[in-house]
Amino acid sequence: MSTVKFTVDGEKISAEKGETVMSACKKHGIDIPKLCQHDAMENVMACRVCIVEVNGEQIQPACGLKVEEDLEIKTETDEIKKYRRMNLELIYRSENHYCMFCESDGDCELQDLMWENGIDYFEHPRLFPDRPIDSSHEHIVIDNNRCIRCGRCVRACEEVVGNQTLAFGGRGLENEIVADADVPLKESTCVSCGMCLQVCPTGAIFNKHSMFKGIKDECDLTESTCLRCSVGCETEIYTRTGHLVEIEGAESEMESGGQLCEMGRFEPLVDRTEKIDDVIYKENETEKEMSLAKGLEKAAEVLDEGDKISAMASGNLTNEVLDSFSEAMRTHGALFDVVGAKRHRFEKEVKRRINMIEGHFIDDITEVMKADHILLYDTSVRDTHPVLASYIRRAAMNGTRLITIDAYEDRFWEHSDISISVESPKTQLTRLINQVVREGKGSIEDLTRVSSILGGLRVHPRDVMQVVKHLEESTYDIIILGSEIIDRWSIRHIFELAKLEGSYLISLNQASNQYIRSLETEGVYEEPDVAYVLAGDEDDQEDMKKLIENADFSIVQASKRSELTEKADLVIPSLTMFEREGTSVNINGEEKEVERVMEPKGELKSEREFFEELAEKR
Repeated sequence: MSTVKFTVDGEKISAEKGETVMSACKKHGIDIPKLCQHDAMENVMACRVCIVEVNGEQIQPACGLKVEEDLEIKTETDEIKKYRRMNLELIYRSENHYCMFCESDGDCELQDLMWENGIDYFEHPRLFPDRPIDSSHEHIVIDNNRCIRCGRCVRACEEVVGNQTLAFGGRGLENEIVADADVPLKESTCVSCGMCLQVCPTGAIFNKHSMFKGIKDECDLTESTCLRCSVGCETEIYTRTGHLVEIEGAESEMESGGQLCEMGRFEPLVDRTEKIDDVIYKENETEKEMSLAKGLEKAAEVLDEGDKISAMASGNLTNEVLDSFSEAMRTHGALFDVVGAKRHRFEKEVKRRINMIEGHFIDDITEVMKADHILLYDTSVRDTHPVLASYIRRAAMNGTRLITIDAYEDRFWEHSDISISVESPKTQLTRLINQVVREGKGSIEDLTRVSSILGGLRVHPRDVMQVVKHLEESTYDIIILGSEIIDRWSIRHIFELAKLEGSYLISLNQASNQYIRSLETEGVYEEPDVAYVLAGDEDDQEDMKKLIENADFSIVQASKRSELTEKADLVIPSLTMFEREGTSVNINGEEKEVERVMEPKGELKSEREFFEELAEKR
């Protein structure tokens, strides 16, 4: 892209042609005040705080002004300061801003600009409107009394999250933020991602669980990676005196806009599950506490006595913990598995059988926003991988055709062009699609042996032909498999369809850490003598529960009490996700850093060292 040179306050700088003055100045360390502008969203030039003087003649907002060759910009003339001060005063006086009583006192962009511009009195009377406060939502409060109508939350909801829940309602002085058709936020289509409160420049939208716990400048900041799903969002975690205060998405991640989901932003703040600090040994229906050293000895003793040993780890752990646990278990002769790895093993087998190359697999999930068609199997992606779901919604809003196939409900019904409900296994529908494509037929009735194919199946021919028609029209289509698709025949037929049509694939499994793709796993004994489970922070623990229920003796290593620890014979403490450090691999195959946020509080300081010592006791 070509570059142009222009002048800002007498300094000659360069920028890409078509770039805004504000963006160019930011890259060169020149600060221009703003309120409505945000890098993740389109500029609307609403607040007029970023005004600059252009060529000594005009006054224009820098967020909407494109750079041109030899442009002369001044950011701090007397006239600019006068207009900027007037705009700020009008913004402030129109609402009920009481800084000392506001949750965002000290973390407010409007407050900062008021101080910077020396505004400590008002030339015009304040309005003091009486506006509603919506505190119905589990995590989010909307206080329209502190809203400056910048529109950041509305644009973030639409442009970044692709959800369109928030909007402006009312006219003139009655104008305010509303959810859907002016219903309480709790009853709206809100997906609880919290992006609105992250971009709010005042205290108009805030986090219930973080309020009055401390301003960000007083907190410790740790940049890390979220391990709640395989998207692996980058996070900024604020702590104070060893306690979580707030979790935000890293806004440097421009494609995601810095968004997180409810699992990553809010759930860690509301988790009150009892932490496990001591080893618990259950004998004759009584619990006995013992030291970590004694627990290690007991675990080694039980493992040495076992014949059939099964070991299963959470897929939400770091690479280093998975490696050390795997090595310790294999040293003791155990079969080893990770939650989510079974699906990966099926895929490896299918790819080998149909001779499928890796080039069919997407290595950047943001590619979904460029697809002509998206064929989505299993719409639970909305709940299991919410940030990926936002990319799917954004794609559909921008013209991508979305075809959803689910046995239960279509969680993307507002955005689906074709929604297919298949009560019988998805493999049957896909098998028919493949045969139509392979034989080049114009209708399903033209297939050979059609009567035997359709016998007893609840697959409508119209659905088959709709999918075929759209895939044949497309030049760039992406097939997404949700994590609830676990049978090998569905996987095989979907992969065959991708190969036939030259489509690209995104395959999701239960594990957040895709290191499982390179980790050796083989499944476990279903009814072992000893089961050793290393749990993570996930809620879905069905595979682990089933394993320990079928074992003669079960060991559960976990950071917090759960159904698993209640059923276990020996409970050993582990670290929480905020006490761990190491690396993790996301769905794109990128290795991400997982930083320690808080120091471990119990006896256990390192899981790797614990497992290394356990291996030595063989």
